[in-house]
Amino acid sequence: MKSFQLKRKEILILSGVGLCLLVWSALVLLPWNGETVRNEGGCEVREKTGVVNEPGMAGLIPSNSKVRFLYGWYNCHTPEKGDLVLYRYSEKMDPIVRVVRAVEGDRFKLSPDSNGHSWNLLINGEVVMAGDKPYFFGAATPPTLSLYVKSHNGILQPGELILLSSVPPGALDSGILGLRQIRDVMAKTELISR
Repeated sequence: MKSFQLKRKEILILSGVGLCLLVWSALVLLPWNGETVRNEGGCEVREKTGVVNEPGMAGLIPSNSKVRFLYGWYNCHTPEKGDLVLYRYSEKMDPIVRVVRAVEGDRFKLSPDSNGHSWNLLINGEVVMAGDKPYFFGAATPPTLSLYVKSHNGILQPGELILLSSVPPGALDSGILGLRQIRDVMAKTELISR
């Protein structure tokens, strides 16, 4: 009778352990909220789709466009100019999408616009464009970004980015907030449909 009870206890314990492992794998290994998980160059990338409606990104991302967010992408990939990124500028606010205009090692400076009432951004000697017109920061006084030109000798350091909206003079981007850090970038963003 004792041997039967021990076997029964062992079966219950093993069943409990198996159930715990099953629950753990469901919680840890399976994606949440429609996410898919894939291995991208040795990195685990969580892919989630969403809809973006940001007037500041007009021309690059039309209103109500479907996008793919690739969380973890920059754990194994270096940001490139032109990348669209989901970025957190404040812990208390929702993240926003911006475009990478300059990366580590790029030279940057500000130059007064020809009208004298705004500033243009130059990356590696070339004026950053917004469509067919120069991207500008609209004020007679230089934008916050000018402080970084002086303190960084005009060169982006490791982990630093210049993130801009697509419509000047921009909002919640490097013109107002200065250089951004790669650690503030949550995901690479890819346009799925307009």
